[in-house]
Amino acid sequence: MPKRSVAYIKPEEPSFIKKMKAAMGYQEPDTVETKKFFHKELFSKKVVHKTDSFKKEVVPFQDDQVERDDEKPVVVVLSPDDLTEEEAKTITEKADVNKKIIFTKPVKKTGEEKNSLDFSSKKRDDLQKKLSSQRDQNTKVKNTSLLSFDDEEEDEEDMY
Repeated sequence: MPKRSVAYIKPEEPSFIKKMKAAMGYQEPDTVETKKFFHKELFSKKVVHKTDSFKKEVVPFQDDQVERDDEKPVVVVLSPDDLTEEEAKTITEKADVNKKIIFTKPVKKTGEEKNSLDFSSKKRDDLQKKLSSQRDQNTKVKNTSLLSFDDEEEDEEDMY
């Protein structure tokens, strides 16, 4: 049996499904045929095609389109030290590609930043342990009204 005689005909949707889709405003997804049609009409201003009883209007993307305001980058100021939109514009306008690039010396770090980053991992871990033990001793709150069985055992061991 030759393969050319095999065909598929999509059955029509029941009327209640059509009504439900129309009430919800459902749009059929693109099929191979609609994509081929869209490809042929790519450079036209508007493409309108029908699938069943629905109309779908597609505006193709063109490289010449002007960038809309809602698609432009947004400048967000997080702290007073950050740049404002105007300062960022002046810096980008001042930038000259033909000039020589000048690097500045790095800013020296404070004591805490130095200690946390300049040590090897073992020394840094030891320092962190010391700092955490000091914090633990400072933050311990002794409440005598709470039950603690460990304190009694320590007291008994100290007595013998």
